[in-house]
Amino acid sequence: MTYPKDENGRYFIPVKDGETRIEADCASCRSGWNVPERVWDWFSFCHAREHRKGHNGLAALSDVDVRRFEPGKAAQPEPEAAG
Repeated sequence: MTYPKDENGRYFIPVKDGETRIEADCASCRSGWNVPERVWDWFSFCHAREHRKGHNGLAALSDVDVRRFEPGKAAQPEPEAAG
C-alpha cells in the first residue's frame, strides 16, 4: 500500500476546516507525518512501538520533533517530544 506524502516527504492526511494539524519528524529514521491532531496519538504510539520492537531495522527511538499548527496561528512546538 502506498501512502500519500506532502511536499516535504511526510506522510500526509488532510485536515478538516478549523482542525489542528501536527507535523512531526523522527530524527532516528527520518520518517515524517503531516496529520490531523485527532490521529496523531495513534501514529506516534505505533511508530514508537515499531522502534521498541526493532521492526524493519529501526533503531531505538531518539527524538521526534513535533510542531502543532492551530487554525489561524503560527507553528507551536509541543512541550515534550511524542514518540
